[in-house]
Amino acid sequence: VMRGNPSFSPFLKSEDGDSKGQSPFVLSVIDCGSTPENYIDKVVALAPKRIIIVDACDFKAKPGTFKLFSERQIEKIAQHLISTHTLPLNLTVAMIRKQLNCRIELLGVQPERLDFNEALSPSLEKAKEKIVKFLQDLTKQDERRKG
Repeated sequence: VMRGNPSFSPFLKSEDGDSKGQSPFVLSVIDCGSTPENYIDKVVALAPKRIIIVDACDFKAKPGTFKLFSERQIEKIAQHLISTHTLPLNLTVAMIRKQLNCRIELLGVQPERLDFNEALSPSLEKAKEKIVKFLQDLTKQDERRKG
């Protein structure tokens, strides 16, 4: 749980398919909680071409704003991120990088508050649909590039 803004993956997973289990994504969503380093083997086993880590991160924007950061940007901003993860995110990315040659990005979402809380804040609840659509659009773009 990111203070006041829990991991987005449980919420993304709930948006990940319809009642028949048909997923609008051509992606896997893994809820890593506060220990993404514990899921590196699972991620590596999927052999993805692209990894997008969705996490709350304070980049001094309006709450609910989200921004896609490149791997290089993750390294630069990691020292300024408020993190509830066991390992800093840039170390987790480095551990993945040692095993996979793929694109790694961070979809950082500006939190509204920094207190520990199980519920999404109102601004992040509003942003949830936009985040899901953004990820769907990225997936569609990737699929068009392949085709």
